Amino acid sequence: EADGKSWVPTRADVERDYDLARLDPTQRAFVDYVLSWVRDLISFKKAKKSKTGKTQRQPKIRTWLGGSAGSGKSTTIRTAVQHARLLFHEAGLEATVELTAYTGVAAFNIGFGAKTTCSAFQISGNSKMKSLQGEHHIKLERQWANAVLLIVDETSFIGQALFHQTHCRLQHAKRRTL
Repeated sequence: EADGKSWVPTRADVERDYDLARLDPTQRAFVDYVLSWVRDLISFKKAKKSKTGKTQRQPKIRTWLGGSAGSGKSTTIRTAVQHARLLFHEAGLEATVELTAYTGVAAFNIGFGAKTTCSAFQISGNSKMKSLQGEHHIKLERQWANAVLLIVDETSFIGQALFHQTHCRLQHAKRRTL
């Protein structure tokens, strides 16, 4: 499916279309880092489900992928996203990867259902963020309910105020699942 969320990945499809061997060493290191986190998250979620009694902290990832135009950032992101979705699917986890970009052109270029940052977080162009009510808030909660990974393209265009607004929206969207 075009949005990437309804698509049910098969190992053969992912390995054919997003072959890790086609990545250069830097791209591969980034994808391996992300997939290592995915595996840790899956282990954490399964241990939490089985209630092993161990106190564990949910693994977190904060990373940055940089490079000049044409260096393969989009290829690297697409590969990481599809392999992550495959691992979540194979583990039976309802986990989603959300993709945003500052501009609509960049969101389109990423594909996989990427949205503009403002659209994904229901933020209007003015500087004062309004609280979401009713159906708008329910829509935000549904969108982010199973999100475990957020990829933000074009971070250099996003200012401190917009990052703060996205942080606030995520807190509101995820408050029932925390």
